[in-house]
Amino acid sequence: MRLVSDRTLGPYTLHERLSVGGMAEVFRATESGLDGFSRSVAIKRILPHISTSPDFVAMIHDEAKLVVQLKHGNIAQVYRLDEADGIFYIALEYVEGTDLREIQERCHRAKDPLPIPHACYIVASVCDGLDYAHNKRDAEGKPLGLIHRDVSPPNVMVSFEGEVKLIDFGLAKANTASTETGRGILKGKLAYLSPEQARGETIDARSDVFSTGIVLYETLTGCRLFIGENDLDTLGRVRACEFPRASSLNRKIPWRLEKIIQRSLESDPDRRYSSADELGEALKWFMHTAGLPTRREALGMWMQENMRSKTPTS
Repeated sequence: MRLVSDRTLGPYTLHERLSVGGMAEVFRATESGLDGFSRSVAIKRILPHISTSPDFVAMIHDEAKLVVQLKHGNIAQVYRLDEADGIFYIALEYVEGTDLREIQERCHRAKDPLPIPHACYIVASVCDGLDYAHNKRDAEGKPLGLIHRDVSPPNVMVSFEGEVKLIDFGLAKANTASTETGRGILKGKLAYLSPEQARGETIDARSDVFSTGIVLYETLTGCRLFIGENDLDTLGRVRACEFPRASSLNRKIPWRLEKIIQRSLESDPDRRYSSADELGEALKWFMHTAGLPTRREALGMWMQENMRSKTPTS
């Protein structure tokens, strides 16, 4: 992490930088107000060379108008979109924990995949957030038609209390968007695209289901599913949708869970789970019938024992 020396952005004081991408960088920050009011937030600061693009600014406005309507326990809350000194930024809920990619990497180093109950609980929670977003309607009752389009481990936050939050709807596509995504233009991390998304076809919520299936597979096995030697190779692997059974990589995976994984990763959307809710309920039923612990507290205890010391603090 890169430390920032008391830089301010609007009413926020920026601290360490948590991540950086091609379009924005994210900081932990403090919001201050009257009578000593203070809270930690995350600030997604749009990079200066991007902020000068009218099309991108319009896209950011679209994102903020959509995600500010999403209020669900498994989605990080967006507080505001604003601009200071020509820099656009989004203030959102700060999750004290780490993302699923870092958890996967820790487990990979230890050569021990995340325990099955925790992996299933995390992914079932992601499904709950996705199902809410997929079915969200506006004030007039019109479906928003929201698709996340970038369900991947870096966009799944897990707190030290065991909370699971889906973040970054920045690549989301809604019926109301003022900046259209052209047919054939790929968005999202290539190794987490659905086959239909990789082919540039029209997608629906089942594309997010496939991406969630990838996250489930990788978390349970500790192995990347479609990553190739280069972008073209990765896209080819996604389109072919061929991969070893998860249980061949982690023999602790029982056959009932294997069936859930396989169905979530069907190449044909019509053979896949029809919704994030259906996938989530299948995971919950598996955990219930297998007698596996499903409490948030259990995941929180694992996080504190295994991840807290791995996460730098300011």
